[in-house]
Amino acid sequence: MENKKPPMRYWNNMSYDILLKIFMTLNMVDFTTVSLVCSSWRKACQDSVFWDGKVFDLSDMSLCSAANLSFASNNDSSGDEPSNSTRLTQFLKCALDLSCGKISCFIFNFLQSINDDDLILVAERTANLKRLVLPRSNIQLSKTGVHKAMQLWKGLESLTLTDISIAYDIVEAIGEHCNNFSELKVTCDLGVNFANALIKHLPKLKILSLQSILVSKNALVLVANNLKDLKILNVSHSFIVGLTDDGTNMTIYSQHDVPKILGNNNNNMSGILTLIRCEGNCGMCLKVLQWNICTEEWKNTKEEVWRDDKIANLRF
Repeated sequence: MENKKPPMRYWNNMSYDILLKIFMTLNMVDFTTVSLVCSSWRKACQDSVFWDGKVFDLSDMSLCSAANLSFASNNDSSGDEPSNSTRLTQFLKCALDLSCGKISCFIFNFLQSINDDDLILVAERTANLKRLVLPRSNIQLSKTGVHKAMQLWKGLESLTLTDISIAYDIVEAIGEHCNNFSELKVTCDLGVNFANALIKHLPKLKILSLQSILVSKNALVLVANNLKDLKILNVSHSFIVGLTDDGTNMTIYSQHDVPKILGNNNNNMSGILTLIRCEGNCGMCLKVLQWNICTEEWKNTKEEVWRDDKIANLRF
């Protein structure tokens, strides 16, 4: 009796449900790579199970691995290999195109450099975004670029802001274009000028986290007294400084001094504003104290500060 060969089976004909289960095990770089194999795999990678209301998180991704992806069709006519930054941009475009605009939260890599083109590229592909986490520094954004992105993110509700050099333009753009914005985590220092910008452009802010950062006493009083809709203020591990009454010496305050600093005529004392503080002088409090007194480390956002927060919605 003649042996019959089993019928040939091809990867591109694999059961759709099996493909979904396999692709669920992949990291973002590998997931994006398999979407380039064939049209059926790309269709599977666009399934709503991967994207509806999901987080696009680059925080744990190796930037080198994304930069090493090959996008042969995007190489220029000269035949030169694209730079790492160009490859990263191509990776973002390819990955976000798969989402069909369904992502609710986008987290940049902590060390990632971004410019206007990067921010707008993301904004154009995440129209339903609710939360955005910006990278640490080397953020080369213009006022025009920020406004163009925020015009596309009209539904944005929450942001982690890391760089004081672009903070004013960002809060201005959010105030102008994002009517539902209510949550802000700040990882750069909060001074009086920035506090006034928050009051002017984000008067309906409901949640503000100043965890583990340098905060001016006067700035703290300003936001607590003038952000009338503020419901939660996180000052855990904060390093609060102010001048003595005669203006000659600097005074350092504990987070536990905040109720006294704010006084009796503010939201907190009427029970409307909830203050979040840590239980005592914990290890993180000592770290922040060291950063601000012994070194100039307060000038650089730390990844642990960027990631962590007492407010659940703001940590990842």
